[in-house]
Amino acid sequence: MVAIGQMGGMWTILLNVSFMCAAFFHDILLIRICLLLGYVGLFLNAVTGYPGWGDGAVADDYFLSVDTLVFSLFTGFFHLFAVVRLLRDEAKVTLTDKEERIWRYFYRRAGMPRLEFKKVFSMGHCAEFRAGEVISPKDQPLTRFYLILKGVVRFRCEYNHIADDSWKYLRSGDLFDLHLANVFGVSIGFQHSKFFAEALTDCHMLYWDITQLHAMAAHSGPAIASYWRNLIMFQLALELNRGHLGVFSNGSYDSTGKLESPGWLQGQESADFWRPMKVAEELKLPWYTRLLKWLKQSFGPFPPSGLRHNALPRAGILARNRVVALMCSLGTKLPNCPVPEEADGVTRTNVAHVNTTILDWGDLLQSSMIPSPGVSTTQLASELGSSQDPTNKVETIISV
Repeated sequence: MVAIGQMGGMWTILLNVSFMCAAFFHDILLIRICLLLGYVGLFLNAVTGYPGWGDGAVADDYFLSVDTLVFSLFTGFFHLFAVVRLLRDEAKVTLTDKEERIWRYFYRRAGMPRLEFKKVFSMGHCAEFRAGEVISPKDQPLTRFYLILKGVVRFRCEYNHIADDSWKYLRSGDLFDLHLANVFGVSIGFQHSKFFAEALTDCHMLYWDITQLHAMAAHSGPAIASYWRNLIMFQLALELNRGHLGVFSNGSYDSTGKLESPGWLQGQESADFWRPMKVAEELKLPWYTRLLKWLKQSFGPFPPSGLRHNALPRAGILARNRVVALMCSLGTKLPNCPVPEEADGVTRTNVAHVNTTILDWGDLLQSSMIPSPGVSTTQLASELGSSQDPTNKVETIISV
């Protein structure tokens, strides 16, 4: 005969309701909060001797469940750590005046919030160049990705050993050189044989080393790489628009589609740096409105498909592009890296087609690869999904 037991007390109700609520939300912070409350209820239940309905806070027939106490403390600690970490991500991020100006640029052109910007900015380095100073010598591989804060830079480059002697100009808000942006996975090209850049005016810049770019592309929060792709897409669109005579004759546009000030051509800051934030750009709602909106948007007992997916290039062709871009920028010889003619006996100037090459990922990862800080070549091989079998070949399209 089945006997129906006494209904659980307040702590049992707390843990049951908390675990139930964890199934109703798809926001990771809310899920963690619910699980933490559930383990708090489990801990209190063990400490108070499993009180039943009507016993109050402590059971009349008190006993201490040591195993439940230990497991609830151990597991609850990890949930507490996660909740604190996630809450810190939502806290207000304080920026200096200089950081605020640069953040406006990233926010307006890529949608990057302050938290991710703080991480990106901390990995960068500030640099100043006097007028006429060489930024990138043509006989050295370019391993720095520059953002021009103020000033004018002129450059010329060589593709497939065909030199273009005409000068091209970059100004505030522009990024160079874009061939380093291949490290974010999408193959955008610009893999030149030689690149020379110098400051035409006094320049203030922010730059990232290639290993730092690689770390942001594959070993940081998934949102950071996506924001970088937004920024690179904006830069490419800007360059494409400037190719039209009707646009180039007027200067350039900022993130709102308005013309930059006339001083921008002489090296003044882009409006995306100095223009104050408008209400429409950073809408501020009362805390209770934001809380209710968050709860409403997070409610979803049946999560949408693809919720756990992100855009980090950890496998497939994007991962291959990321690693090849890293190695090419470090001067490693690969089939699609620009190398001197005498190095492989191929007259690059006469090659205008796409070759299909078999690339051995094992050899590629064991060559002179310099991974990002804290990342081993074993980890890179794991990301690429490569086999330890040295005969494992991956067919890739290599553009020469």
